[in-house]
Amino acid sequence: MKVTIKDVAKEANVATSTVSRVLSNSPKISEKTKEKVHEAIKKLNYKPNAIARSLANNKTRILGVVLPEDADDILNNPFFINAMKGMSMYAQKKNYYITYKFSKTQQIERKHLKDIINSNLVDGVILLRVSEDDKNTTYLRSIDFPFVVVGRPDNPEEVLWVNNDNISAMYNVVEKLIKKGHRKIGFVGAIENLNMSKDRFIGYKNALFDNKISYDESIVVHKDEFIENEGQSACNELLQNKDIT
Repeated sequence: MKVTIKDVAKEANVATSTVSRVLSNSPKISEKTKEKVHEAIKKLNYKPNAIARSLANNKTRILGVVLPEDADDILNNPFFINAMKGMSMYAQKKNYYITYKFSKTQQIERKHLKDIINSNLVDGVILLRVSEDDKNTTYLRSIDFPFVVVGRPDNPEEVLWVNNDNISAMYNVVEKLIKKGHRKIGFVGAIENLNMSKDRFIGYKNALFDNKISYDESIVVHKDEFIENEGQSACNELLQNKDIT
């Protein structure tokens, strides 16, 4: 027979509303009462109904992760795989769930974003990519919906975001090559309107400037996507330039 919240309340000798508040980690409930309820839950092996709790609390405990139009390639990218793994592990630790939305175009991506928000399916959104003049962040800010960005947005003071320092990372890579005696250093990038791409390019040019190396546009290649065959094509273009060292 399935154990109900009433059974837990009876075992702990408290009201069913108290059990609900304990499950929601309400600060209004004393630690002693919480301990008593948790002991009853453990003893009866009670499994809370996630859907019922979400309806009662007006929260789904689900976070939506929006994957951009080149999601197929992102799933082969170690950075995004590790990011998704980290999000899932931490969400699970906090009793949240993750749902992923795959989109084929930016237009569909924005439609999916609006659909999951308007349907009250998620409590918050994580964007795995932002571009210059990003429409998704503009929309989310306009409706005051909780979200966080993986990557540097245009307005970092006004948006919650996490990112590695792409400027410093690229600067350090180029500087290591320079210290090895290389002076003609090419650059391969993609999707120029992404802030991540712009930051990497800034780091590249800053390293050249600080080491008194002239910037040479002929050994810079920007491709449309971060995919293997595009990178190979870019490298082939650069390798045809016999001045590269």
